[in-house]
Amino acid sequence: MYCLADRYTLGLLDPDMLCQCRFSRFAGKLHRCPNYASRPAEYLRFLMATVRKYEYDVVFPAHEQVYLLSRVREELGRHVGVAVPDFEAIRLMQSKSDFVRTLEELRIPVPETRIVHNVAEMEDHGNFPCYLKLAHSTAGTGVAVINSHRELIDAAEEFRKRGQLVKGTEILIQQPVGGTMCVVQAVFQHGRMIAAHCAESLERGVGGGQGFRVSVSHPSVVGYVRQLGQHLRWHGAMFLEYFFDAATGKPQFLECNPRIGETFNAKLCGINLSELLVRISLGEELEPIETAAKTGVRSHSDFFILLAKSISGATRREILREACDMVHAKGLYRDSVREITRPAEDPLSVIPAIECLIQLLAWPGLGRSIVEKTVRSYSLPQSGVERIHALSDEQLLRCFE
Repeated sequence: MYCLADRYTLGLLDPDMLCQCRFSRFAGKLHRCPNYASRPAEYLRFLMATVRKYEYDVVFPAHEQVYLLSRVREELGRHVGVAVPDFEAIRLMQSKSDFVRTLEELRIPVPETRIVHNVAEMEDHGNFPCYLKLAHSTAGTGVAVINSHRELIDAAEEFRKRGQLVKGTEILIQQPVGGTMCVVQAVFQHGRMIAAHCAESLERGVGGGQGFRVSVSHPSVVGYVRQLGQHLRWHGAMFLEYFFDAATGKPQFLECNPRIGETFNAKLCGINLSELLVRISLGEELEPIETAAKTGVRSHSDFFILLAKSISGATRREILREACDMVHAKGLYRDSVREITRPAEDPLSVIPAIECLIQLLAWPGLGRSIVEKTVRSYSLPQSGVERIHALSDEQLLRCFE
């Protein structure tokens, strides 16, 4: 939001009336919409009615709704500006298993991975520790760290109880790799990379994301992402998670999110990826940005870090100490810029963070419940993917009438 609000009027489409973005002086009208994973056709009808009534120029998908919008991208593009990839391309990147297959085909490095289809196929696995991943999951909800065969079977059973492990779901058993956790974001226009930005994780946030990041220069990573985007003729944004081995200069790519991510650090470095995506959505032909972004720029999301502390088992005292360090810019937070909670320019933005802190101080272990409730609003599980695939072309076209 902070990357766009100085130039554009923003409206919000969200199923949650109390979504975090609502608490900002830069937020325009909030349109409470159906959930795109459980009610995709209704979501599309609501989206089109909102675009027509309020005359929005661009639809800017910030979460997994990009998968649904890709399914109707040609028809949607006749009514409003939008930059999303071809549906076949996004299908390959949305699925963690198809992502691994695609990168192996292109000889882009990924960790050693085994893909199975049921619990029985896991029985002979004996290489621990490892990660168990569902092909479709969001914010770490379909990922488990496994140290033994018993834990492997128990994790699969837990996925089944949550309704995540349904018939046809592919499961990845992935071996750990060394290095530092990083993220690369890129914006493409019909297969041409327009800009990219890399950041290293100094502190993990909730769901395994970046709670604290510092900008870095990884030319080899940008080269691999350019190769991937060219191969898929990618149109729009993507961000990939990877481990980077500084000793060898080699990355290992873990997964792809086929959409825009948190771009505030990139903006601080001189590359406004969100604005570039809006300009592409409006049909402007852009030239690639060759100027290297600044390195060493630090930023953090206090909201995500506090939740991650709770989930990791932090005590009330440890959570309070972390919050005090944030407020007083101590330790890691010295010379770091807040990404989401920005009290000086946007006083309303502190409300969700204060509410979260109060809840965690009262119940230090509440973080997981808060995250699970939030993720349900924007995640795209296997069942959501199947609903989108099940819609016929005729049903989808009726959403635009």
